Amino acid sequence: LFNGLFAGSLSADAPLQEKMAPFIGRWVGTSKAFGGFEGTVDEGDIAWDLSFRWVPGKNAVEHKWHITYAVSGKNFSSGTEFFYLDAESGEFKVISSGMDGNVAWSNKGTVRWIREGHEVSLREKTVNGTQSTYVVRRVKDGPNTLLLSLPSRVIDGEELGEVKSFPLERRTDARKSNQKLAVSFFEYLLSDPEKLKPSLHADFKFT
Repeated sequence: LFNGLFAGSLSADAPLQEKMAPFIGRWVGTSKAFGGFEGTVDEGDIAWDLSFRWVPGKNAVEHKWHITYAVSGKNFSSGTEFFYLDAESGEFKVISSGMDGNVAWSNKGTVRWIREGHEVSLREKTVNGTQSTYVVRRVKDGPNTLLLSLPSRVIDGEELGEVKSFPLERRTDARKSNQKLAVSFFEYLLSDPEKLKPSLHADFKFT
């Protein structure tokens, strides 16, 4: 479904690539749980695990998240969101769906670029009919820290307080890091083969 949507209505866009490149990767951290959204409860801490990655062609970004209650391990919120340039309006938009607790929802919204990050203004509806409008703000604080907040939330007509900023840290893939180190090491050695001769067998020849 999403592949068809992007192929038919979107084009590769340099501003999207430039703005979202610093967010590509996996981010983890903890925060206090916040209620308000149908299916969630204000109960202790929650553990965040989210990621951003390019879709093929870099004409959109896939954002996935899985947030669990720290004590029980149960789902607080999980879902998938796509950032893209809408060809018809010329605006940057998102479309997403997921589960808060055990309540399914879907939403769509617009993206506003801000200093070191972006704000996403969303209109959401659950399968039970609860409607919400809210803003998610993500700002980079250095290469390995992402600050996430919800400046405004109106849920089922009730205006709730903001969720203040909290940090998430970049989580690197150790396997990929090791692969890059190995490649860099051999590129360094092979950049000057003559330096290797003392450690090689006398009959060894470079070809």
